[in-house]
Amino acid sequence: MLTFKAFYNLFLYYKNRNQIHLLHFAFLQIAYGLYILFFTQTINTTNPEEALIWKRLEDIILPIFGIFLILFVNSYLKIFSTDFVYFYILLNLLLSVAILFDFNSYHIGLLHEKKISSLGIIIYETDQPVLVNYLYVSRILTIFWILFKVVTQFIHYLFKNLFLFIGFTLFCANALLDILVTINLIPLPYTSHFSFLILSFSVDFFLKSNQFEKKSKEEFKQILASPKKPTAFSFLPKVKKIEYENQKKKFIRSKSILHFPIRILFLFALSVIWN
Repeated sequence: MLTFKAFYNLFLYYKNRNQIHLLHFAFLQIAYGLYILFFTQTINTTNPEEALIWKRLEDIILPIFGIFLILFVNSYLKIFSTDFVYFYILLNLLLSVAILFDFNSYHIGLLHEKKISSLGIIIYETDQPVLVNYLYVSRILTIFWILFKVVTQFIHYLFKNLFLFIGFTLFCANALLDILVTINLIPLPYTSHFSFLILSFSVDFFLKSNQFEKKSKEEFKQILASPKKPTAFSFLPKVKKIEYENQKKKFIRSKSILHFPIRILFLFALSVIWN
């Protein structure tokens, strides 16, 4: 479903190149889909070394996800300055490249298991160096900060659209829950990954409904702005009146033509009698 939505948004952008936010949102959905794919491959895997590969890919795709998130937000809502957007993109690209080529941070010695016995789930994670953890956590916090800026400046959108409000509320609740899971206070799996999926569908629904509403308003304005053209029904009384007048004139003309020989004969008869 997420893949279908992404390609559908690409198709809509292809039809209307002015909607650049649809392009960014489509790539955001693709990046998120890859992130979910890589994350699920680290659960209950039979080969821990294979889990390291998927964990590296998961950590690489998250900064790229952040890039498309800020591009989408700024192309649709214009919250951040262009310089800040470029600076944020540069930092995220550097982080992804650093994770890709940092072979010392992803080896079997740093791998550990996170067991959730109640669900029978084993998640493989890595203990990264302090610098890598700092950069990685800072990127995650920046993503939450971007979402917070969106909510504070455009909170009326949340209450206008029920699905958007529910999706964002679920995501925030699950994000806080994941923090408790990370510090081992709650023996549950991470859920914010999947709650963002609901938020993504909510945003997609909001974009489509908002686009339909905008198109309807534009068509309504065009109807009001265009000069009123009388319909066939408005012409009908006039047409009938014109036809009646024409028929009346024809009748009078024909009547006068018929009476003309009679008048001549009548005058001729009077002249004969008179003489």
